Amino acid sequence: MKEGQPSQTAMLVAFRRFAASLDPVLKPLLKEPDEPFTGWFLEGHSPEIRQQIERLRTGSDHPFLRLMRNSAGQGGPLSILLRKLFVEEEVRAAVAAGAEQMVVFGAGYDTLGLRLAPSFTDVRFFELDFPATLAVKRGALESRSAVPPSLVLVPVDFNRESAEDRLRQTPSFRPGARTVFVAEAVLLYLEEPAIDALFAIIHRLGGEGSRFIFSVLSRQAMANYGTAAQQAMQGLAQMGEPVKSTLDASELPAFLEKRGFRQRMVADHGFMRDRYLAPLGLQDRTQDEATFFAVAERA
Repeated sequence: MKEGQPSQTAMLVAFRRFAASLDPVLKPLLKEPDEPFTGWFLEGHSPEIRQQIERLRTGSDHPFLRLMRNSAGQGGPLSILLRKLFVEEEVRAAVAAGAEQMVVFGAGYDTLGLRLAPSFTDVRFFELDFPATLAVKRGALESRSAVPPSLVLVPVDFNRESAEDRLRQTPSFRPGARTVFVAEAVLLYLEEPAIDALFAIIHRLGGEGSRFIFSVLSRQAMANYGTAAQQAMQGLAQMGEPVKSTLDASELPAFLEKRGFRQRMVADHGFMRDRYLAPLGLQDRTQDEATFFAVAERA
């Protein structure tokens, strides 16, 4: 994350989702594909992105936009759409099981809380991210009087502040309540002490039955990718968001037990193919095989 600037990763994820919403093949992979929020956040990110969004809306054949459209249905971009589907289904399952709060670490321009808030009026939604990123989100929502009463945006400089302190200082947050925590594409940017601290925070703040949904970068899969993986990691580093940790699925049960959690489920690219792509006849599409997703429960 570059100082004082909204996250480029958040922008790219939102851009992929927006492009997919305009693609009739990929649109069925989106929950509420016509929601307006993603477009609002991208327009507020920068004047350059605002121009590209307008070109997408008008069907511009600009080479960059054509590349973005075409690549959204393969590899990593497709996996972003699938992870959003998976996280939403697991959050809904956690709420159905009694979760009273949702906390998203590194929320970026995600729309999940915004879309769930009107339906789950007894649930509180908290989104944490760097101040510059949340400032874009807040500005887009407040300028349209579109902030749900149950959604709270909590700016946190994770390098200098305690996420736990910021949550405890938020009046509507209830420590000890059953909570579903989400950290999409967050752990890979953290070193081990920071990962330990995050799990400790969740263990302290979440009550019995709380769940943690997160994504992990597989060490073995990254090794299999060789040069391509190195190039991808270099690209992230150049954006100011370098990869700092990896973990294999076989290590996950012991990893979680050490931190006071138990594994509920793991979803890899095969799981995503069978659950989401095969019913649409898209099972032959390539995915990011280096990332898997986990649901853990507070032990």
